Amino acid sequence: MSDLPTPEEIRRFAEQASARMGGFGDPSFSLVNGELPAFLLELDADVLKAVEKGVMNAEVRELVARVRREKRVAKYGDAAATSGFDFMFGETASDIPIWGAGDDLLWAEAGGLMIPSDQGLGKSFTAQQVILGRLGFGPGHLLGQPIRPLREDRKVVYLALDRPRQIARSMARLFTSDEEQAAARERLGVWTKPIPIDILGDPYAFADWVQDTFGENVGDLVIDSVKDLTPANLSAGEVGQALDMAWKECRARGMSTFVLHHERKTGNEESRANRMPSLDNIYGSVWLTSGMDSILHIQGKQGDNLVRYTHLKAILNMLEPIDAVHDQENGRTDVIGLAKASNASDAKVEQVYASIRSGSAGGAVTTAADIVQRTGIAKASVDRYVKKLVEAGRVVVASEYVKASATPATYRVPEPA
Repeated sequence: MSDLPTPEEIRRFAEQASARMGGFGDPSFSLVNGELPAFLLELDADVLKAVEKGVMNAEVRELVARVRREKRVAKYGDAAATSGFDFMFGETASDIPIWGAGDDLLWAEAGGLMIPSDQGLGKSFTAQQVILGRLGFGPGHLLGQPIRPLREDRKVVYLALDRPRQIARSMARLFTSDEEQAAARERLGVWTKPIPIDILGDPYAFADWVQDTFGENVGDLVIDSVKDLTPANLSAGEVGQALDMAWKECRARGMSTFVLHHERKTGNEESRANRMPSLDNIYGSVWLTSGMDSILHIQGKQGDNLVRYTHLKAILNMLEPIDAVHDQENGRTDVIGLAKASNASDAKVEQVYASIRSGSAGGAVTTAADIVQRTGIAKASVDRYVKKLVEAGRVVVASEYVKASATPATYRVPEPA
């Protein structure tokens, strides 16, 4: 652990102490209340010298450990020890929003947010949109909640540990303007290889490594993903505790943490897409989630753009479920509000509309078969809902059904006026 001195530190402290007392001839470290204990008086000089050296080394270890503790506490910036009054009524009890407003918070300064989900549901894409907003770009909101820009003197660090090439391609679709790319160059640091430290052996070393690598002005730390931080079994309690301690040390030093994680691989894809979201379905030890301030779950069918966000753990208010569609081509996630539809039929109409809208990116078109595949809604119902959307002017027919060749009709959303 970090508090233990190295042999070199022990040797240096011992030499300095020995020099101050003129060698080991004066048994000052072995004195108790100013006198040498009686049992030591019977020892010969060589043995007494060895005892004195051992006592001095032990005390040096304690002093070195205290120095190293003080150095670590100094990295926290503000004093960690405070009065009960200041703790209850001062800044400690106040949440500074990162993502959200008022009591509706998904992420707060120096806090921890986790997004767990099955594979292919947009965890990384969601985090990347938040990063864009933190750097002062994009629409400034996501899932109906505002994103507060990061201070100009702070940077974001993204640990792209899980398929970094795919992450790079996804992020490139977001950072398109000269200004956005300049910010990515100056205020966004990315790590693409396995991390070179053993978090289980020394949880505090993780924060040291982040700051040694990217500087002490790291404001946000995004970890993509948990499984890539250690080869150890994430279900083991000691592993979960070590990771929790590592993240808390980062937050104690002013780094807000955003962690992406996976769900348990129970059942088949269809059952996972329809089961009730729960903290119990998150893979690994309970310690991985217990230290998080906020947990936002994503559910849907793998590879589908239609997903539901469910707030499983709240900072203050628990947000209502949010249904949304990922528009990867244009780099945004749009709320479609299925969770608040007045009835099941209206909800499915909105789901079909979201599917057509998603399929219209870049001038593309969508068939009824595409909608069935994405949503799981029966073909007859899809045809009925599409007709309703066309009559309302929300969807247009891009090409009619051709009976001779059995070419299906295609649909898209209207071009903006």
